[in-house]
Amino acid sequence: SACAADKFNALGQSKDCIGVHGSAAINVTATKIVQASMGGGEQMIYSYLSTVSGNYKIFIAVSGVPLPTSPWTARVHAGFVSARKCTADGKGAKEATAGDLATFAIQARDQFSNVLTRGGFSFFVLVQDARALRRQTCTDAGTGLYDCTYMTTIAGSLTLSISSSNAHILGSPF
Repeated sequence: SACAADKFNALGQSKDCIGVHGSAAINVTATKIVQASMGGGEQMIYSYLSTVSGNYKIFIAVSGVPLPTSPWTARVHAGFVSARKCTADGKGAKEATAGDLATFAIQARDQFSNVLTRGGFSFFVLVQDARALRRQTCTDAGTGLYDCTYMTTIAGSLTLSISSSNAHILGSPF
């Protein structure tokens, strides 16, 4: 929660406040700006920062009285893809059997590790065994998940590298 203050950080006589409540902690700031208008009214500008996607309720009170239309619901969406926060999961991210198809999935995430629920991102997957280095493709499910497959033909160690925008995903290379 935050209450509006003027440029001298004084609250004055009123208790003009905002509260934002949701599934995670949020930073709320308030600034009171005097608006030069015919009516001579005041305008309060509030901002909030959430690093967790989800639904939030915004409560606003002027002079201690909640606005009749308060609260409002705000939906905070995940941000842009951040390779360093994306994850790979599935047996094929850890091991493979020579001659069998290995599978794993990449989960796209933003810089705060929020799961992205849309597709359209590019991931670069390389598999290197003792014989060859091969680029693999992944299928974009359109949901933030990417289904990936590869096959190695020889037993032994291999390296699986996954990147996006020239940065490895979390844990890569495997």
